[in-house]
Amino acid sequence: MENELTIIKQRILNQNLRWFKYVPFALVPLNILHVIIFYTNLPESDIIEYEWRMGVIQSHTAMAFVSVMVGFFGYFQEKKKLFDYKTSSFICWALTMIFLLINVGLSVVDQPVNTGILPYIISSLAISVVLVMPPWHSISIFIIAVVFFQALLPFNQPDMSKLLSISANSGSLTIVSIFLSIRLWRITKARHQQLIVIDKQNEKLKETNIQLEKLNATKDKFFSIIAHDLRSPFNNILSLTELIKEDIGDKNYESLDEYAQMLSSSSQRSMDLLTNLMTWALAQNGKIDFHGERLNMREIVLAEMQLLKHNAIQKGILLDCQIENDFFVFGDRNMLSLVVRNLISNALKFTTKGGKVWISVEKEGEKTIVISVADSGIGMPKNMIEKLFELGATTGRSGTSGEPSTGLGLILVQEFVSRHNGKIEVESSQGKGSIFKVFLLEMD
Repeated sequence: MENELTIIKQRILNQNLRWFKYVPFALVPLNILHVIIFYTNLPESDIIEYEWRMGVIQSHTAMAFVSVMVGFFGYFQEKKKLFDYKTSSFICWALTMIFLLINVGLSVVDQPVNTGILPYIISSLAISVVLVMPPWHSISIFIIAVVFFQALLPFNQPDMSKLLSISANSGSLTIVSIFLSIRLWRITKARHQQLIVIDKQNEKLKETNIQLEKLNATKDKFFSIIAHDLRSPFNNILSLTELIKEDIGDKNYESLDEYAQMLSSSSQRSMDLLTNLMTWALAQNGKIDFHGERLNMREIVLAEMQLLKHNAIQKGILLDCQIENDFFVFGDRNMLSLVVRNLISNALKFTTKGGKVWISVEKEGEKTIVISVADSGIGMPKNMIEKLFELGATTGRSGTSGEPSTGLGLILVQEFVSRHNGKIEVESSQGKGSIFKVFLLEMD
């Protein structure tokens, strides 16, 4: 509630500042006109009229000066934010007080020739219906003004009957002005409360729309994988099994070894794809729990390299481990294993035969370790790097041996790294290989 009231006060202050900007345009020409009119044919022989005119001229000159100050303050505070809320609010209050007191003084100056208090009335009503002030601001301004007026009035109005009538009018004006100002404050406050509620609802709608877009992207990606990426390797498996059946029927056993290797490779890719797909689906539904423990990253990397060693041998790629020491982190074993496995698998996928993939774990700073998976593969252009971790964005590239790529692996990598409060960075140049770096907090 307090935060909401602070927001409302700030918005109302900005509203007042917008009004302040236009004060000089409304009043300065009027002030100049009054100065010209009252200065023309100034009667030096008539002391009373001379002093009255000079008082009016001085009042309008002061009013013009204050109006310019009000305008400049409103403009620069709104544009440049020179002061904080409390200081800015006090300056608004002070300038409004000075402006009202000048008009009070002008009404006092008018008394020898005009018993009306029109400048005082106009300025009080204008302030009460245009400027939105907290109640204590308006009450203090109008009470100070009426006290100031009552104190100066007897000096220029000796007639007791007129003095009594004018005093009563000024008191009534003060009550009306305070009432109007407080009512304006309450109405404006209620309106801004409604606007804040509307803004919050709009923010929720935006968040909901973003979530819906993500869900749609998730759904589209899911069906795309099922319709194409998952179907294609199973078709290959079916085709290979048919060929094996035919060769066995024809007692042609020479090509069985080749078919068996192709069948194993295709089955492994299908299993990897299905595993990523199921893991990704569970992650989207929040069904993967984080089981934290003290883990040795050197052991995890070596274990995953052993699992992918056969893939590297098949493509004639050197898989090099450059980890000399043990590095410990607090994390989930399954998640970090999947991170390392996907990064190594990706490096192997986009490295040509005879290439090299090397993995290292190093310490950076006092509490950070960096897991680097580098390759001498085909690399990526900058625009592709920017889309690597976007769900729904596809690179349209297969591996160097025709391996399918769905982009799910890197999406999972990023999600699981973020669950460890880590980050992932990519360095790559087309034709010069890539380096994926995962930054995690080290555990003693």
